[in-house]
Amino acid sequence: MPTILNAGELDPAYASQGRFSHPKYDHLGPIAIIESTQKTLISSAPRNATALKLLCLERDGTLDPEFGSQGVTTIEYEGALRVLLSEIITDEAGRIFVVGDYNYAPNSYHPIVVRLHANGKPDTSFGEDGKPYRIYPSVSSTTKAWPTDLASPSKYSSSSSHDNDGAGIRNGVLYFRSRDHVVAITLKGDLATDFNGTGYWRAAHGNDPVLLGALALNEHGIYAAYAPLPTEDFKNHVIVTRLDEHAKIDRTFADGGYLHLHTPGHTLLPALLKQSTSNHHFVLACRTDINTYDEGTALMSFNSDGTLNNGFNEGRPVIVEKPPSVMASASDLSFDARSGNAEKIYLTVLYENAESEGHFVTLRFNSDGKPDHDYGASGWAFVGERGMASWIRCQRNGQPLVACNLKLATDTKNGLYVVRLGA
Repeated sequence: MPTILNAGELDPAYASQGRFSHPKYDHLGPIAIIESTQKTLISSAPRNATALKLLCLERDGTLDPEFGSQGVTTIEYEGALRVLLSEIITDEAGRIFVVGDYNYAPNSYHPIVVRLHANGKPDTSFGEDGKPYRIYPSVSSTTKAWPTDLASPSKYSSSSSHDNDGAGIRNGVLYFRSRDHVVAITLKGDLATDFNGTGYWRAAHGNDPVLLGALALNEHGIYAAYAPLPTEDFKNHVIVTRLDEHAKIDRTFADGGYLHLHTPGHTLLPALLKQSTSNHHFVLACRTDINTYDEGTALMSFNSDGTLNNGFNEGRPVIVEKPPSVMASASDLSFDARSGNAEKIYLTVLYENAESEGHFVTLRFNSDGKPDHDYGASGWAFVGERGMASWIRCQRNGQPLVACNLKLATDTKNGLYVVRLGA
């Protein structure tokens, strides 16, 4: 009798007993699913390296031998302390854009974009001197702007949080976040100077700087979520605005161009902003109670026009319930492909218990913001003895793929994997 795969469990039919690993996959970078082929792109850019890697997986978790060199592409670079990748985007021609920050020196970050052909070969026509990447001028640094009397957003040494904050192509322009700016480039690689006259836009709260946390795009504009820059502590509200292609505030959005979202009793920092796959609303995931032992997650939803989505927890924030003194801070967010009210929302969190032990955990919510009790235990699915679930994307059949650090009871040590879970 075939084994029944429960939602949230490792799918043994994927890769090798549910897990893909490879010697070149030595760091958890962003992942993406190519819509037309349902192949998966995964990336790796470890600290103190001189190259980043992009791997392509078939739907069953095996390497695509037609991509790069036997499924792996290596892009060498020089002069950086590290490259921090944030998103993988494909255009209509199938070209692959990998975006992130080139960390040239302490507190010095430059936007970087790598372009590859659809077959994984580096596009040597994209940059100068035959390089498949471009590095753009550094305009500022969120780290520099961070108050010196505050800790960084993640207080736990094992948390290794990442920037997964949205990017996309709209009308032939690639928009992405680099630290505290939105950057716009043409698909040829030039700065799109129609966007704010420079190709850069920085949010502000009145005349004060802010922490730009997340970005999303649709046919109506570019959505940016940010929080006031803290002086002593974070605030209990965040702001979302919508820009046009010139970086002008769209005053028809929300209340004069600004949507203010609050969670009384919890400080907030925007982390992820994603649009529903089958509906017109967005879900914003925020980190709550930042730099405390109870750092957690709040989910809020709004419509494309900036009105609250009353179908999501009746328009109120969803505070992810967890035991006290446990960290469950938003890491990534994805929607599956079900239509309408059947759509599911997946969330990965950086999870640590009171003993600072990390665990692989994913959560699933129904489209109304309620935990899906058919997933794991009351919407929480734990896998293995220890680990960390990082990036998450859903295949067309609804099954989530997760880039993770994971130790199973049968393993002697932790490993880096892409896994597939039951839906």
